[in-house]
Amino acid sequence: MNWYAYAGNNPVRFIDPTGLADITIGVEGDFVKYVGGEFAVGIVFDTDTLGDSGFFFTAAPAAGTTVGIAVNATFSLRDIEGVGGGADANLGPVPVSPTISFDAEGFNGLGFGVGPGAGGSASISNTVTYTFADIADDFASLLGDFQMIWDTRNGPCD
Repeated sequence: MNWYAYAGNNPVRFIDPTGLADITIGVEGDFVKYVGGEFAVGIVFDTDTLGDSGFFFTAAPAAGTTVGIAVNATFSLRDIEGVGGGADANLGPVPVSPTISFDAEGFNGLGFGVGPGAGGSASISNTVTYTFADIADDFASLLGDFQMIWDTRNGPCD
């Protein structure tokens, strides 16, 4: 892909003109001694459909030797949901944790965290989201259930 052309020949003004990117802010943790696990939770902002923004959870088996926890922000070229892979480094005395992520289409994004840790790992992750649209649908369904219970006990509200 020609990233310069994708950004309308102006990558300073038009970073993601088609709005495919996801931006996340959250907390990540790693505990890997040869084989272990990583997790991340937080908020995802979907730039093409705001209703697809919401909360995310990522869990991953990992290989390497690392321990750390950090507040993290990432920029992904495509949606973060589903299976992906990545690499994470906790840079010891410098409280910075850079990450790189991949999905079925290849390179997907970069992230940077701030927090204590040391070591590095590679992982295969699965990310799920609970979107604001999901929350609205669930709330509407819950209100419908309450209305049905009310009508059953008290008769219709006419």
